[in-house]
Amino acid sequence: MNKLFIILIIFSFQAGKAQTLKCTEMHTGKFELKHDNSPAVSIIERTDTLQIETNEYLKVKRSYKVIWIDDCTFELHDRKVLEGETPINGKPTDVLTIEIIKIDGQNVYIRLSSNYSDMVRETVMTKIN
Repeated sequence: MNKLFIILIIFSFQAGKAQTLKCTEMHTGKFELKHDNSPAVSIIERTDTLQIETNEYLKVKRSYKVIWIDDCTFELHDRKVLEGETPINGKPTDVLTIEIIKIDGQNVYIRLSSNYSDMVRETVMTKIN
């Protein structure tokens, strides 16, 4: 009975580790984020330290500094508008927090929150490379 319990514990740690490893596979790359009830689509290109978002529909391109908190959570800091005008008014201290909550193939389910709003939103982005 004790051996079975120990084996179950080992497998549960391995399952958690596998999810963490999947999160790290989504740290960098090119992603597509469709916006609810809108024809707008954002293309997100993320390296270890920089995220660039391009939205052709809104004619805007923004960059953010990326800081990984853990394998499945990162923050976006220092938003800069590279092209166009953004409808988002913000402060230099604004921080977006993104938590990867599930990965299903190329679909990455995320939870978005910020330090300037109580709103928490869940959505899906797709890795396209």
